[in-house]
Amino acid sequence: GRLCNADSPVDIISTPFRAGDRIRIVRGSLKGFEGEVTRQLGETYVLIRLSILGVAITRVTPQDIELI
Repeated sequence: GRLCNADSPVDIISTPFRAGDRIRIVRGSLKGFEGEVTRQLGETYVLIRLSILGVAITRVTPQDIELI
């Protein structure tokens, strides 16, 4: 679509999480763990750092986490 008077189409992509967001895992084998978003990988996965595991980084779906 067009945004205001833009010369070319502008796609707006909604990403529910941003790098630095504090989150809690609400489903799956890591349920209850808290961490920090390091990167959004499209609409399918989010990379998070789990401090309780040292500096482990895991990939989860946005549906499995919530902001805290």
